[in-house]
Amino acid sequence: MRFQLEWGQHEKHLIDQQKAGVQVAALDNAPELEEWLYCYWKAFNELNHTRNISEVGPSGILVSEIVAWLDLNCIPDPESRAEFLFYIRQLDMEFLAYSSEKQREQHDRQKQQMQKAQAKARR
Repeated sequence: MRFQLEWGQHEKHLIDQQKAGVQVAALDNAPELEEWLYCYWKAFNELNHTRNISEVGPSGILVSEIVAWLDLNCIPDPESRAEFLFYIRQLDMEFLAYSSEKQREQHDRQKQQMQKAQAKARR
């Protein structure tokens, strides 16, 4: 998940560079998604678009959205539904932690820029 969040939007370009003979460290460390996990990853990406986003950042994917996805995809078995909920919530927690870290980093950069501007103005 972290790799995809950090590099996903650049992945095609990085692969093209690698094919051209350029050593791409990010791809050297890229994890391989096990085949049995692909359905959860695909579902998470579909459900990711249902989350609410406010000025404080993204909220978690609602359980009602996950249940609706399960219903739409005709998954009635309680054991399968519970397993699906577990994996989607794990992915969601990782996504929210990553988003929170990025927001903190952005806040810290803005704070440093303001401090530099204030120090410069005092001179």
